[in-house]
Amino acid sequence: MIVVEDRRHHAEFLEKTPDGQLIFKILERDHPYIKTKTGHKCQVLMTIDAGKDPKKFFIEGKISSEQSDRAFVWVATNLMNDRRCEIRHNILPVFAKLETKRFLRVATIQANITNISKSGAGINTNCLLNIGSVYKIETKFRIRHTLRPFSAIFNVRYSTKRGNVYINSFISGGEFEKSSMLPESIQSLNEYLKNLEE
Repeated sequence: MIVVEDRRHHAEFLEKTPDGQLIFKILERDHPYIKTKTGHKCQVLMTIDAGKDPKKFFIEGKISSEQSDRAFVWVATNLMNDRRCEIRHNILPVFAKLETKRFLRVATIQANITNISKSGAGINTNCLLNIGSVYKIETKFRIRHTLRPFSAIFNVRYSTKRGNVYINSFISGGEFEKSSMLPESIQSLNEYLKNLEE
């Protein structure tokens, strides 16, 4: 499945070109007439059938789809294991900050949330995050013209550089620790996700 913002297309992998472009055959579009958003960021969610134990992976990149039955994806990340138990929503970047305790001080890392679900999020940063490290993530979600605060403990599950065309840009994903979330943050997240689904 190719996910481009609020759109989803079922597809089948065909080939990888020498310049790193992936070509997919479109099996089913979410709309029969509207073209895929060419030039937009996308996620490709893939299942490799291995009999009783299918493996799930995903990559991120930019999509081009001038042909009605083909989609071309310029890859920005390596192939990564998809451990997510819920579908995440691709969103326009939402500014956030990560905080972690260092010796006698608190270090802050600027980030942008690029996809999100009830259980976790994908973020962009200008530095690599250590897998297994824990940060406090803080942001504000715009819900019906109102900014609502959200914070949680964020456990990093993967972190990788965004391809060779990006300088100091890294993609990371992780899970929210539910026990760390206050009722106000849970409500903000639930309402934000509800608006994305409408």
